[in-house]
Order: sequence, then C-alpha cells, then structure tokens
Amino acid sequence: MQFSDLCSSKNTDELQKVQSEMSPILSKHNSAAMFLPGLFDKINAVYEKRHDAGLNSEQIRLVGRIHLDFTRSGAAFDEATQKEYAELKAELATQQTAFQQNVMKDEETYEMVLKKEDMRGCPDGLVEAARQAALDRNKADNEYVITLSRSLVEPFLTYSDRRDLREQAWSAWTRRGELDAGRDNLTIATKILKLRKKQAEYHGCKTFAEFQCLDRMAKTPEKVMELLENVWERAKKAADRERESLEEFVKESGETLEGGIQPWDWRFYATKVRAAKYDLDETLLKPYLSLDAVTKAFFAVSGNLFGLSYEKRDDVEMYHEDVDLYEVKNKDGKLVSLFIHDNFARPFKSSGAWMSEYRSQTRNLPTDADAIEKIPIVSNNNNFAKGSPTLLSFDDATTLFHEVRCR
Repeated sequence: MQFSDLCSSKNTDELQKVQSEMSPILSKHNSAAMFLPGLFDKINAVYEKRHDAGLNSEQIRLVGRIHLDFTRSGAAFDEATQKEYAELKAELATQQTAFQQNVMKDEETYEMVLKKEDMRGCPDGLVEAARQAALDRNKADNEYVITLSRSLVEPFLTYSDRRDLREQAWSAWTRRGELDAGRDNLTIATKILKLRKKQAEYHGCKTFAEFQCLDRMAKTPEKVMELLENVWERAKKAADRERESLEEFVKESGETLEGGIQPWDWRFYATKVRAAKYDLDETLLKPYLSLDAVTKAFFAVSGNLFGLSYEKRDDVEMYHEDVDLYEVKNKDGKLVSLFIHDNFARPFKSSGAWMSEYRSQTRNLPTDADAIEKIPIVSNNNNFAKGSPTLLSFDDATTLFHEVRCR
C-alpha cells in the first residue's frame, strides 16, 4: 500500500522505473497469497456452513464477501488455471501501469506559458497561482504558467477572455495521455480491453462489463445502460436549455462566436450568465475559503463529532516539503491515528483528489506491539494551485471535506 501511495504522490522518473518493474511482480505476489494451498478450502467450508454456524447477519455478509473476493481472484480454479490467470493479471498490471504513467507524464510536462496580458479576465488569485506555477518551473520573471492541474486549468477556462487560449488549454486537458506520439495510450488501451475480456471469460462471462456487474447492484450491463440512457436523455435536455441560455447571452452582448458555443466556451459564458441573471460571483467567496481556514474547519467538525484533535508534527520528514503530518488524538488524549495531508499540485503527482491508507487499522498484531505500530496511517490528497495564501473555490473546499469524510 505504501508503494502504491508513493507512486501516486511522488512518481519521479526513477520511481516509475521501479513501478514498471514491480507491478507484475506485486500482482503475482497477490495472486500467490490468494492461491495459498488449503486457504480457499477453509474459506469455502466456512461459507457453505455460514447459515448454520450461529452467525449474525453482518458476519454472514462478511463471510460471503470474503468468499466472493477469493472466487473472483481465481482461488477456485485448478492449479494450472490459477497459473494462467496470475500471468494474465500480471500483464494487466503492466499495461495499466504504462497507461497511468503516460497520463502522468503529460500532466507533468505540459505547460502553457503566458505573459501577464494573456491572463486578461482572470481573478487575482488565479494570476498569483499561475505565477507560482511559473516559479516552480523556473520560468522568467514576466511569465505565468497554466498546467493541467484542475485547480489551474478549470479557473482559466472559466475566466480567461482569450478564446484561443481557452481552446488550447481545453484541447490539452482533454487529451491527457496522447499529447506525445511516443506515448501511445491507444495501443495500450486496446491491449487492456483484450486482456479484460479474456479475464472475464475465465469466469464464464462474455464481456468484462458482465464480470464487473456480477459484483454490483445492477447485476447486468443491460441494467447499467438502461440507467445511463435514462439519465442521458434528461441530461441532454438540461444541457440544451443551458446552451440556449448561453447563446442568447452572447447574442444580446453583440458578440460573434465562430462555430457557436464550444466546449472551451461553456464555463466562461456560464459564469457570465450567472453573474448577469443572479448576481453570483464565486470569486467573492474565495477570501473566506483559504486552505488554512477550511482545514481548521474540518478539524473542528471532526472534533465536535468524534472528539478528535490534531497536532501538527513539523519534526518528521515527509516525502515532500509541502506535505503535512498530524497526530490524531481522541478526547482522552490517546494517539489513534497519523494523518497525512498532501494538498498541492506538483510534477510527478497524480491528478484529482483521493483518500488512501498507508496502514489500515488491524487487530491482528501481537499484544506487546508498540502503540505506534497499531494505529492506522491515512492520507488525503488534493491538487490545489499553491498561493500565498492558497484560496479555494467552493468546489475545492467541498472536495477537501469530501476526501476527509472518506477517511
């Protein structure tokens, strides 16, 4: 788990080489753990007697879940088939790692270098964040950088007056993983799809979608498509109404847009329509949503709900200088967890936001183990554009709270 977390948070070129080499090895190791001789026989024996063993409903559900996980991992196959299946999953791990690394490389290397006048229309916070991104990349004093970090590219698409630059940013953002001809994700994706189909066939399924749905509420791909088509028709109608509203605004403003409203125009004109119709300007909220203030807010919420307190540890070296570590204590002052808060976008870091665990909570340690060895180590990861101070959009603040809630 720690290796996977580090590959998402600081996947340098050196670590990528290690990841490429280790991904199939770790996949085979996980398969070997599932295929440990005699293990599935014991799990299956408990599963078959689960209704007659005096278990409560939660215990029955847990037994069923564990049995299903082992079955879907191939534990019920004969030895020869297990070996084939482990090789297939190892190759899948290799291809998926290559795909992920190609996307990360585009996110790491792409930069739209601008001058101050190119930032026309952008709020001060975005201008400052773009300047900070330029400093981080050793650009000239009069240069600003828009990267593929959501906290930079989305605000730029929302506020930039330069339609040509919005199109440029949109094109790069939606083509991550294919910005360099040397990183051919289309070929890799084709390999992944073929391997997934073969994986599904091992379980008697015609498609990978069928295999995935067996473990989901929908149960069949047909049910999923039924829901998606139902939502899609309603979503199209709502999008058409919004498009008409944007087009009406553009017409009333006396502007002429070649080709009409395009994807890179949507956020820009939607913001103007909200301001014109509802007097809503989301940038006015940002001074109240600094990263420090929102972090203190979720500390306060978890304190009120669960009696937790957070003590920052500046004396512990982390994998990056921007990453904070906190000791989490309960109302009695007992250490219950370590909390890693990794908030800023940077090269070699996956995009998006996620919660993860470096160590899960467990009861399976020796009774004489040190307390520090028993507590979980959890992390929350975001990709905010760094500023002085860092000001969050309402969506960013919601994202931060969401990831903390997942913890």
